[in-house]
Amino acid sequence: MPKRRGRRPRVPLAKVLSALVFHFMNGAGTLAEHFGQLFEDELCDSSLSERRSRLPWEVFSELMRLGLRALAQPASHPQAFWRGWRLLALDGTQFSLTNTPQIRATTRKAKSRRGRAAFAKITTGVLLELGLHNPLAAAIGREGQSEWALALQLLASLPAQALLLADRLHGCAAFIAAAQRVCAKVGSHFLVRARSKIRVKALQRFKDGSRLVRLPVNKRAISASSLSGSNCAKSGRASNGPAFAPWSCGCGPVCSIRTPHQPWN
Repeated sequence: MPKRRGRRPRVPLAKVLSALVFHFMNGAGTLAEHFGQLFEDELCDSSLSERRSRLPWEVFSELMRLGLRALAQPASHPQAFWRGWRLLALDGTQFSLTNTPQIRATTRKAKSRRGRAAFAKITTGVLLELGLHNPLAAAIGREGQSEWALALQLLASLPAQALLLADRLHGCAAFIAAAQRVCAKVGSHFLVRARSKIRVKALQRFKDGSRLVRLPVNKRAISASSLSGSNCAKSGRASNGPAFAPWSCGCGPVCSIRTPHQPWN
């Protein structure tokens, strides 16, 4: 935290942060009202807003790191697990930003057929538990990062004994290589929908219809024994099967999900 100039504030920062977290956990009420509920003290909304605007971004990143964690329990939330593996997913979205001078100075609006968009957008990514829709980690593209780049950051928060699901935005060799390294380190696995135009080299075909394939990553190939893709031919398209062709760790728990006559769900 940067050193504050002037006299020491009457309300310490710890109380401001506690009230801020409590405020976002409640759907109704202002920040000043929630501050009064917690500490039986008064501080107007304008003062709280000013204190919050002076906080560096690292404070909010640390709050998310400390507060976001897995909540699902196998006995209470069986829909959040598959054969003992915690089901996780990557997703992203965009939020519109208000047209304040500070935001205009640091962001650019997208172009459209009719000129610039009405509002600037900021991209966010989240790693969440399926079933509960509980976030484990979040990343915000303050510097204009794409959803794909934010997903790479979120891989660092992948817990052990998890099965990570992702759509075909992430179904490229570069992301698979990164996911493979993280999963091997923490003892988790992934199931990612493959993009249709990626050229792969089929090395082996198994009885259930899946294939062991090699993907090029910056002119270097992933280990041939580490990746399998269901019905992925050399062209990267499904062969004699559904168009939905996922990739997974070759030694992962998903090798037995698909049978020769059963499509992926």
